[in-house]
Amino acid sequence: MQPAALKGICRLPLGNRTFTASSLAEAVRHSKTVKALILPASDDLLCRNLMCEHVGDPCICRLSAVLEKLPNLEHLNLSNNNLSALPESLRRLSKLETLDIRGNQLHEVPADLQQQLCSVQVLI
Repeated sequence: MQPAALKGICRLPLGNRTFTASSLAEAVRHSKTVKALILPASDDLLCRNLMCEHVGDPCICRLSAVLEKLPNLEHLNLSNNNLSALPESLRRLSKLETLDIRGNQLHEVPADLQQQLCSVQVLI
């Protein structure tokens, strides 16, 4: 069992060189080896751009830019972030296996995105 102080610290197994990231910054630092990006109820998805109309609200701009740098991503957890849209960059994640979007403000997943991600297990 992990001590409370170590909770949330990600592991980098050296044998298979994979990484689970729990922040956008970690994902960028380890972009080639990130297999999972786990961001439930994450402050990383809040807009910090003072010139943006969404400042302080959930926003996919930063997420989209990071996803474009994660060619090996297999698991993406965006649950409970009050997102109202999904980033277009999801379409380029050819290795994605699971997408957790529970607890967001999504009314529906666009049909063309569903078709493109037909082999992905989507948790809504």
